[in-house]
Amino acid sequence: MEFRYVSAPSRLEQRKQQTHQQLIDAAAQMFSEQGYHESSVLDITEAADVSKRTFYLHFADKEAGLMEYMVQKMDVARQKIEEGKAHAEDADMRTKFYHLAREIFEFCQQNPRLMQIAFGDDGSYKLNTLVQQYLANSFEQNIMLDETCRLGFN
Repeated sequence: MEFRYVSAPSRLEQRKQQTHQQLIDAAAQMFSEQGYHESSVLDITEAADVSKRTFYLHFADKEAGLMEYMVQKMDVARQKIEEGKAHAEDADMRTKFYHLAREIFEFCQQNPRLMQIAFGDDGSYKLNTLVQQYLANSFEQNIMLDETCRLGFN
């Protein structure tokens, strides 16, 4: 049997991760307060209390920060869906579909600014694509349809 020693992240690595998360949180705050297009990298860096140079060490542009924030939010939603799926293991397809749809709609309701950025007229194409892929994957992974029970509508 082989043992591997896994060391904790160094102090420098912890600081990088902390700064990275600060930037994501500051971007989310600015996008929520001012909107995506009205928020600048300078606004984000001032809210995070870091330099613009630091921002660009972590992200290529503000859209990259937005994308990472959205991935974090979707990961939380996916965890809730997985937890519900585990509790509804023996449920019928209609109940499973209801749970999945409810979680997705709650996510959209709790994140109206993100949904506006993703699907609004002047929103982010990349974010739109990311959210569409997430929704499609969620349905595909969580609702297994077979020939005899198509969403419970026989």
